[in-house]
Amino acid sequence: MGGSPSKSSYRTQPGGWLTTRTPAETQEPPTETQGTQETAALPPRNAGSKDGKRSLYTMEPGYPTPVPPPNNLVGILSVTDVTVPNSLAKEITADSCNTMEELVEELTGDFNMDILKVRAIFMWVGTQPFTVQQYPDDADPESPTGYLRRMAMGKMSYAEIFTIMCRLAKVPCVMIPGVAKSSAYEVGDENVDKLRNVWNAVYVAGGWRIIFLLWAFRSIAGKSTGVVPIADPTSEDYKNQEKMLKEKIISTVKEYYFLTSPEEFVYRCLPDEEKWQMSYKKFNKAKFIKIPYLRPKFFELNLQLSSAPEGILTTDNGVSEVMIKHGAGPVALVHDLLYNESQSKQKLPPGVQLPRYCVIINDGDKVRFSMRFPFAGVYKLQVLDAEFEWLCSFKIICKTAKQLCEPFPEVSNIGFGPCRATLDAKLTAESHNEGVIKVIEKKEIEMMFSVPQTVSVKAVLNSAKIPGKALKDCVKQRVQFDSLTIKVTVPHRGDFCLKLLTKGKNPSDKYRVVCNYLLTTDEFNSKKKPRTTLKKHSHDVLALSSRTISELHRYKEPVPIMVDIMRATYLLLGENESTVAEWEDLQTLMRKTGRDSLSVRIRLFDVTKLKVPLAKKVLGILSQYDKETALGASAGAGTFYQWASGVAQDVISEESTTQTDNSSTPLDSPDTPQGKQRDTPHDTPRFTPIDTSRDQKQNTEENGVPITTRSDSVSPCLSLIAT
Repeated sequence: MGGSPSKSSYRTQPGGWLTTRTPAETQEPPTETQGTQETAALPPRNAGSKDGKRSLYTMEPGYPTPVPPPNNLVGILSVTDVTVPNSLAKEITADSCNTMEELVEELTGDFNMDILKVRAIFMWVGTQPFTVQQYPDDADPESPTGYLRRMAMGKMSYAEIFTIMCRLAKVPCVMIPGVAKSSAYEVGDENVDKLRNVWNAVYVAGGWRIIFLLWAFRSIAGKSTGVVPIADPTSEDYKNQEKMLKEKIISTVKEYYFLTSPEEFVYRCLPDEEKWQMSYKKFNKAKFIKIPYLRPKFFELNLQLSSAPEGILTTDNGVSEVMIKHGAGPVALVHDLLYNESQSKQKLPPGVQLPRYCVIINDGDKVRFSMRFPFAGVYKLQVLDAEFEWLCSFKIICKTAKQLCEPFPEVSNIGFGPCRATLDAKLTAESHNEGVIKVIEKKEIEMMFSVPQTVSVKAVLNSAKIPGKALKDCVKQRVQFDSLTIKVTVPHRGDFCLKLLTKGKNPSDKYRVVCNYLLTTDEFNSKKKPRTTLKKHSHDVLALSSRTISELHRYKEPVPIMVDIMRATYLLLGENESTVAEWEDLQTLMRKTGRDSLSVRIRLFDVTKLKVPLAKKVLGILSQYDKETALGASAGAGTFYQWASGVAQDVISEESTTQTDNSSTPLDSPDTPQGKQRDTPHDTPRFTPIDTSRDQKQNTEENGVPITTRSDSVSPCLSLIAT
């Protein structure tokens, strides 16, 4: 997710989700008869007790007990193995056989292995054009044509005809009723009883395996991919929106649903009978509802959930995280952060760019999706691969927005931390291998890399608040032989992005970003206890009505205690002493409205930016009074007295523990390296500019940023040397 989309690019999905991205794949239909004119009865719970279908839902005498299969199918069924049954399934037509027995013999008679018999039946059933072909009304109901006619009428399912044919081929097969997370499912849905469906278990290669023909051969385009721009409710576009989202059935073949691993399948489908889970991890209905929504591609890429495997996450502090572990090698992942307006019962303000509130952090063999939420509400994290194919989804319920929540300074396709692009550029991190670095404002950190002499490197510091040119002097870099040293000093608290760009020595080569680091002051400056007590102190003062505040500033000759209380309050909020010297100054401030109003400033007040000397000054002003005296002067003034004195006291009392408070948040994991912290004035050796020729300077800057180049050993093109 390289850039942040404009508001006009926001899109909506069914269910009220705001999104900016379209998954590249279709989705599974919710029922066997989705898109047909007639509706066949889906299998009810504990189906098959009365009619002739009973035996299709139960095991025949002699069937093996359902247990997890003894092996996976890697190597058992190769592409070469399925060529013959695949071709045979296409050649044999329904009208070439008079009975189902004859059809099954034609399909399977030449195969000795049950797995090949099953493959031939699977392909034949799945590729029949019963949704578009007309079958004669007088077709023999027991003939293959008669069976397909019933399927076309919605009176027979894929699972039913497949079971009948497998049993005719002497292959153990059972219909499995249950609930399935199809296109009708949204991550976090608690009512899964509406998702009734049926699939098959077939015994081949020494174990029971799962086959889901419906999902293997039919998909819906539109439910998950037919997103449209958010329209004005009064416009024609809005009225046509539902029509534009109409589902369209398309034919496809998804090999994933042929002999699916039960360990993976249980994340999508829960059978009514636990024994048919055939998995070592057993899910009940409650657990099934809470687990993440994992798509086939997630397993095909050998990904694993590294964090707690919950699909519904709750946050009380406005931050959350999902961690995914790579399989055999790194996989390029992207994400989409969505907001559900209907479930949140409020709309996002105009201009909010949600993608900038979630970043990818590369952490060795893991990828962390770190999120911060600017508003309380219901969100969804959707993870996709580089081709935008859907991998998994998580629902996040944010009860309280992150205080003073700002977007991340950069949202990059390659995330933060060394990644595949870093390796490809032959840039190796020697000191910082993780994407998040904790820093202290105006404290220098040193980062070391190794890089071949054939590669030029450029380091750039970005901020969401400060122009890049203003941060140019915050980054210094030096190269000596194959060693690159970068020193960075952030000018203030907040988040910064350090971008590393490389290129070859060829004049036509262009710089490209190969690594990003997120520099953040959050951990060292979190002061969690003052934040907690701030809410406690703020409760009463925020409850004051505008009328009470209005009464305060209408006093023409207030008593001294009222003047001191309001002066102390505004000093805490960042006013200079010169702007609060007189009562008239305070009256002017109290009359302000909107974002500059007193109540809004208190609500947005960040206690972590309050310096101890100022807290002591405020407490010195207020210490000559007590709470009773303040309340006696004015109820409103008394409330501000309690807020200002309480906050100041908390900051002073917490001063001794600030530097050791390294409590972890999802972004600030305790194992993230802090790097070497130094006071810039006392750090040696210092990097000092040297005089270079005009030509050298032209070769060492691009857009005003020094570029690391090389000549022999230490390159003068850096415009920096160690002294």
